[in-house]
Amino acid sequence: MILSADDFGISPSVDEGILKLIENNKISSTSCMAAGSNTMLAQNLTLLKRYSKKIDVGLHLVLTESKPLSNPINSSGLVGNNGLFHSFKNLAKRAYFGKLDQSSVDSEIKEQIERRIADVYMMEGVHDENEQKQKKSYYVDAIKAYRNILEKYPDSPDNAEVLYQLAKAYDMEGNQEEALKMLSELTSRHPGYANIAEAHFRAGDIYFNKNDYVRAERSYLAVTQLDKSKLAINAHYMLGWAYYKQAQYNNSLNAFAFVLDQLLANQISLDALGKAEKPLVKDTLHSTTLTLDRLGGADAIATLPAIADKNYVWMIYDSMGEYYLEKELYE
Repeated sequence: MILSADDFGISPSVDEGILKLIENNKISSTSCMAAGSNTMLAQNLTLLKRYSKKIDVGLHLVLTESKPLSNPINSSGLVGNNGLFHSFKNLAKRAYFGKLDQSSVDSEIKEQIERRIADVYMMEGVHDENEQKQKKSYYVDAIKAYRNILEKYPDSPDNAEVLYQLAKAYDMEGNQEEALKMLSELTSRHPGYANIAEAHFRAGDIYFNKNDYVRAERSYLAVTQLDKSKLAINAHYMLGWAYYKQAQYNNSLNAFAFVLDQLLANQISLDALGKAEKPLVKDTLHSTTLTLDRLGGADAIATLPAIADKNYVWMIYDSMGEYYLEKELYE
């Protein structure tokens, strides 16, 4: 007897139940929802990948109560005025009375399949690279599949995800120029994309590595205006270095001070910081020291409002002292 659990990816509670059934050898297969974002599907398939030897995994094509991947018009019968698929009941009625445009249905199904195949190629590339399998290229199939989607469906509302994944694939292949092209198109054409802040950050890193500090500054600055999470803190850190490389030392100091303000606001030592935060604070203190060296050294600290009265100012003095000792810059 074959037992299959449907709708993996429809909700966290359903996913948790299906995973428990798999772990307890209660089902033979499951199907993963094909509609929704590429990122969400990739996360769902990643969860299922570790069970690939225990069960069969397929795609669950979706034509009801979600956002289409193609861009069907209302007259196709597939979507309502809100741009979403109809409920199953309404879809069944329209099908019964012949009010569905078959070509629109075919186009939606075909696009769902093609996009998800591209996602699988991407996941296989990540898996093979992590497993250190010897291959000439890990992401060539994903790149071909994603580019094919952009060419076939240039006006699809889901192309932001494709550009995001394509930029990542090029980046993993070491092709920074093409990755930057995809990120530039993504940030210019899809400013409302969910991961737009990360796209700007990745573009900033590429610009910085190319010594294009002006464009790196713009990209990191965009992140600070879009994101209030840890990514914004990292963006301020890199923004400080973009300013430093342009000899804008006061701006550089302000950016580094922002990082210290966020991570040391209620701390009097580094011991209470987390594993990820402690190295960033140490790097920022060192970067602040280098910047202060350009602004007049330790004597300038008391004249700089960004750091003069902060509770962590003693750490800056301590960092500068270590720097002077290392460089033998003392009398």
